[in-house]
Amino acid sequence: MKIRTSLSLALAALLLAIPLHAQVQNWNLVWSDEFNGAAGVFTPTSSNNQWWTFDTGQGIFGTGEIEDMIDDGTTSYLDGNGHLVIKTYQTGSTYYSARFKTKVNGSFGKDFSYGRIEASIQIPTSQGIWPAFWLLGDNGVTWPGCGEIDIMENNGSKPTQIKGTIHGIGYANTGLGAHFNSANPFYQGYHTFGVIWSPYLVQFYVDSTANIYASYTPGEIMGVGSNGGTSTLGQWDFFAHPFFIIFDVAVGGGFPGPPGAGTVLPQFMNIDYVRVYQAAAPNGPTSLTATAVSNSQVQLNWNASTTSDPGLTYNIFRSTSAGTEHSSVSDTNFSTMIATGVSATSFTDVMLTPGTTYYYEVTATGQESGESPTSNEANVATPLTGTNVQAIAISSGSLAGTQNFVQDVGYSAGASNAYPDVIDVSGVANPAPQGVYRTERWGPTTYTIPNLTPNSNYTVRLHFAETAYTAAGQRAFNVAINGTSVLTNYDIFADAGAEFKATEKVFSTAADSSGKITIAFTAGTNGDPHTNPSLRGIEIIPPAGCSPPTTPTNFTATDVSSSEIDLSWTASTGQPCGGAVTYKVSRNGTQIASGLSSTSYNDTGLTASTAYTYTLTAVNSVGSSGNASASATTGSGTSNPVQINAGGPAVSPFVADEDFAGGGTIHHANTIDLSGVTNPAPMAVYQTGRDANFTYTIPGFTANSSHTVRLHFAETYWSSAGSRLFNVKINGTQVLTNFDIFAAAGAKNKAVIEQFAEPANSSGQYVIQFTSVKDNSLVSGIEIQ
Repeated sequence: MKIRTSLSLALAALLLAIPLHAQVQNWNLVWSDEFNGAAGVFTPTSSNNQWWTFDTGQGIFGTGEIEDMIDDGTTSYLDGNGHLVIKTYQTGSTYYSARFKTKVNGSFGKDFSYGRIEASIQIPTSQGIWPAFWLLGDNGVTWPGCGEIDIMENNGSKPTQIKGTIHGIGYANTGLGAHFNSANPFYQGYHTFGVIWSPYLVQFYVDSTANIYASYTPGEIMGVGSNGGTSTLGQWDFFAHPFFIIFDVAVGGGFPGPPGAGTVLPQFMNIDYVRVYQAAAPNGPTSLTATAVSNSQVQLNWNASTTSDPGLTYNIFRSTSAGTEHSSVSDTNFSTMIATGVSATSFTDVMLTPGTTYYYEVTATGQESGESPTSNEANVATPLTGTNVQAIAISSGSLAGTQNFVQDVGYSAGASNAYPDVIDVSGVANPAPQGVYRTERWGPTTYTIPNLTPNSNYTVRLHFAETAYTAAGQRAFNVAINGTSVLTNYDIFADAGAEFKATEKVFSTAADSSGKITIAFTAGTNGDPHTNPSLRGIEIIPPAGCSPPTTPTNFTATDVSSSEIDLSWTASTGQPCGGAVTYKVSRNGTQIASGLSSTSYNDTGLTASTAYTYTLTAVNSVGSSGNASASATTGSGTSNPVQINAGGPAVSPFVADEDFAGGGTIHHANTIDLSGVTNPAPMAVYQTGRDANFTYTIPGFTANSSHTVRLHFAETYWSSAGSRLFNVKINGTQVLTNFDIFAAAGAKNKAVIEQFAEPANSSGQYVIQFTSVKDNSLVSGIEIQ
């Protein structure tokens, strides 16, 4: 929730600009509270309370909230229907509510280190009402150094919007966060609010782990800097210590504002459950080698982790003392983490000191609930001579580097800052990773890039984005390279054409006679109200010998259904000096994906009987390859039955899960009783499922044609009727109301099939919507015949 006022910034529609996916499926439930007891008060000493300690008092939390948090059972109770309720009410001029936490207190309570933490909640709504579900660090350090993760908080005057935010040293009061907007008010039903927290990654989602709407790493925290003598260095306060869970509903405070004429009381926050899942840490990378490629650069290579996780990335650690690369990392010291989020199995470390021995270790992290073991330690001494450098990429103002960009280095002065906003990179040819745009170095400063070949030509690429001002004419500054002015009264907003939009300026320049490029950023002189320079990243591209990657070959487009075309290609090659090679894909002239590291891409949700032309381009830090093209036409529709294994892989004749939006997945090894159904799906179909709130939009049918829809279910979690209830609509017509799988099947782990004759809609689609009533909706398979 908050320890100080949280005013996290908005992401807006540009969230779609970056791929955010929770890839891991092997989550294990390690703890939950289902609140299934009989109706009755919920207090510190009630028998139905196994974990929760209450915070009580009025005006003591430092947020400006005005309610009196009490624990007498009038503001917290079980309703007897599987819900824990926080009731917020007013007596006279006093508002009463409740706040409770799982903080360990002797043998009471529960802390967690990493994992997927989620709760199903129906939130209240009204002016000045502030419901929250959040985590607070339990490391013996006062706030904000303990770290805070706000999984869900809502301003009661904005019923369709919730926020997820992190708070730590350097970004305490405002936090770094984003909002998520819903088409319908959140108070109208139960929604799952969750976070996936691993050592160097915090991700927020609503209703499904596939619906991640914000993601933060140490590379997006402000690094070393100073503003008027005050340090602007931030901390990644979510590493290597446990956190506990908090629920509360506040009244007033800086976030929602005070109650007033629009406040309706009492209000109720209904909590269906809270659950914690964890997944085993990945296997570590092996065979790390370090090779000096110049007197200031080291090339690292390693063998990939054997863990099968498409979201797996690597973290690079460096020290000048053996055995301290990774072991010295803590909340208060990330100086040895030079980069995170590295997708390749190689990395070029830059801006090193000639004649110095460096030690390296690499770890792997993904969606898992921990960090892999460290690789072997590799060390190398940089020579005193040799300036044949590879590309240099610096993330300005950052605590750690992101992908091939190293943590901020080479600057003389200036302050650092961090922003949570996603940046529109559509207007630049060679954008930096999103994490680079989320930090800045601001104020007058000079970057010095040494150990280049004297008098040799280099390309200097400067990355900018305006995130503080909303119009042109607000900020202007000057840039000079080796004493020559290259930008005069430069206005980022005017150049990019919008706030939160990237722009880059590219210059050809020669290193000076000592092998340096010096980039000076100074205050503007045109009278604009703000004159502080702002910079997101720097790239120095070496001369001849370093080039863009080769054009991808064997590019093919294959129609696999009436709504999907799969793309594949042979990898491009690029020189080490250009850094990692990624790919971008356009469909019919519009870019649909970028930053891809694999050599395949599945394009879904397409229209039947439609021709599509794809363009594929390889990109590295030097530039872009030529374009490869391929075309395919989606099928005309389906005369064969549609058979989808919801939440699972292909199980013949059922295809892997597709055509869905929202929801999460389950899988298990329970033996399912198929005796009560006709023409059951294979057993394996019932051993997976899609749950929570979700919709299938299945295209490819003749408009208004009639078909039979068969929905396959099996209750594998609950052991009694009334525990799971949900509704199902087909093309807007409700076909199941308060459907109870257990009651319909008559037993746990027993299959049941519900069958309906319904026409396709006018677009030739079947839109099947699942909406939770109690606990989560669940389906195992879908057939349309």
